[in-house]
Amino acid sequence: MRRPYQDYWKVAVDCTLRLLPLVVVLGCGRSEPPEKQPAQQPPKPTAESPASPATPPEATAESPASPATPPEAIAARGRGKACLKAGDPTKALAAFDEAIRLDPNYADAYCQRGNAYFDLAQFDKAISDFDTAVRLDPKLFEAYCNRGLTHGEKGQFEEAISDYTQAAEVNPSEADVAYRGRANIHVTMRQFDKAIVDFGKAIQAKEKCGAAYGGRGKAYFDKGELGKAMADCTRAIELDPKNSLWFVQRAGIYSQSNDPKLAVADFSEAIRLDPENPVLYQLRGQTYQALGEKALAEADLAKAKQLK
Repeated sequence: MRRPYQDYWKVAVDCTLRLLPLVVVLGCGRSEPPEKQPAQQPPKPTAESPASPATPPEATAESPASPATPPEAIAARGRGKACLKAGDPTKALAAFDEAIRLDPNYADAYCQRGNAYFDLAQFDKAISDFDTAVRLDPKLFEAYCNRGLTHGEKGQFEEAISDYTQAAEVNPSEADVAYRGRANIHVTMRQFDKAIVDFGKAIQAKEKCGAAYGGRGKAYFDKGELGKAMADCTRAIELDPKNSLWFVQRAGIYSQSNDPKLAVADFSEAIRLDPENPVLYQLRGQTYQALGEKALAEADLAKAKQLK
């Protein structure tokens, strides 16, 4: 008979990994060209904001400005991207508006403004800008990926699948990103077998991608195939050992497998990597409760409350 804490852990992992589909698409971070791409950071699951907009995928191909694009428009786009990176999408909008005013045919400016609208949860405006971007540049990979992401946020899953499929076609060198995006839509639709196939395609395209293994592990976990989930999650940790998310996921698998001591070890590693995250202390505290370690559980739950 399943112990009560096992059901708790399945819920806990699902909540903690709610954004995994997009993190997985991603590897972690917004679609950006290589010279502007930020260092990878694992997302912090928080008790206060489990339903916040997900992070867009990590596509890298961008549309270059045409020779007719004024330098001032290129500079405005650069300012807008700097504002996005700094977490100020409102200021970014003003800069992208200026870039578009100076060059109404600047595809990437529309794409970046779509990203700003996404960050502001103005999804219809984001989709409109991504539509314009791909009309102006039908090979703009980032726009297809981020439009797919936005359709996914709106629950328009068939449209999202179509966008990721087109992204893979227009830029085969970045196809792993598109396959992961499509896989995560399948996960959201609970089409786990299709998700596993697409994560497999992503791994074939880019073998050393921790996010693809982690995403496939989550799909196996949701199917109840814990052995395969464990193997993929362990591989994700080997490839991406500084990402606390994979340790959280594997801890959930250990808990489902009646091995809470190993779950504690993985939560402890996640806490070492992300010591200011209250959710991690809460999850480890719950595990200590299951083990009957009252003092340790109380200490972790108190720490979680303090950090909140």
